[in-house]
Amino acid sequence: MKEVNTKLLTRIYQDAKIGAMAIDNVIDKVKDDDFKGLLSRQKDAYENVAFKCEEIAKKGKTKLPDNSFFTKVKQNIMINMSLFMDDTTRHIAEIMITGTTMGIIDATKSLYDLSKADDEIVSLGQKLDTLQEQYIDELKKFLK
Repeated sequence: MKEVNTKLLTRIYQDAKIGAMAIDNVIDKVKDDDFKGLLSRQKDAYENVAFKCEEIAKKGKTKLPDNSFFTKVKQNIMINMSLFMDDTTRHIAEIMITGTTMGIIDATKSLYDLSKADDEIVSLGQKLDTLQEQYIDELKKFLK
């Protein structure tokens, strides 16, 4: 697999995995059923993107590295500290919007920097970017 493909596929994969992990870190604290449903759907979509990345990597005989241990621990600590202070639906929505915005920034930069990747991979990155933008719009409803 070309290096540019591996780099972009890895970014997409890691972004999707960290998004799903963030949802895992907050979903048990969510009291609002509609909000919990939204987060569950988002997690499913992230996992679907990660699975598609794995399929593409397998076809190209490439192994995708997961997020580093440090990245996972850092995210977990930050979320748990924030939830310790405030575990309201509004605050959890704010946390998720902030994280999703960071994901959009990362995805957009990666898509620009690695635009010479195969169309299938670029398309998957664009799909993740679009999904994240939609999530922000849906999450805003819970800021009330």
